[in-house]
Amino acid sequence: MNTSCAQEHEFANSTQADFAGTLDSYQIAWHYKPRTFAIEWDDDGNFVDSLTPDFYLPEYGQYVELASPESRFAEKNRCVLLLRRHHPEIRITLISPSEVDSLVERLILIDGKVHVDLSHLWTLPREATRASL
Repeated sequence: MNTSCAQEHEFANSTQADFAGTLDSYQIAWHYKPRTFAIEWDDDGNFVDSLTPDFYLPEYGQYVELASPESRFAEKNRCVLLLRRHHPEIRITLISPSEVDSLVERLILIDGKVHVDLSHLWTLPREATRASL
């Protein structure tokens, strides 16, 4: 689980590779797929689904799941909502393909240091996550 070196990783798609390269260029530490969370069980309590977020930004305590143009956004959204429901202590943001493309414009420079403001990206309030499942 190395941080900040996109060239040392094999990514699932070009969206992830581009995102890692952007984080590297702004010297933002990241971990690629560092942890898997159980998110769904059947009626007998057997584990049936999980989510491994694409990135973790340790300086921000934030997981990031990217929706690439090839991925099914609705399925990723369902998984993120289940993660929020079962693990409310976990901060995760789902970024749509159009948001990934414009992410560089959303990096904030404060006192010479880059800060990532993910608060305006596609998210639902916790109340909505519970009601929609």
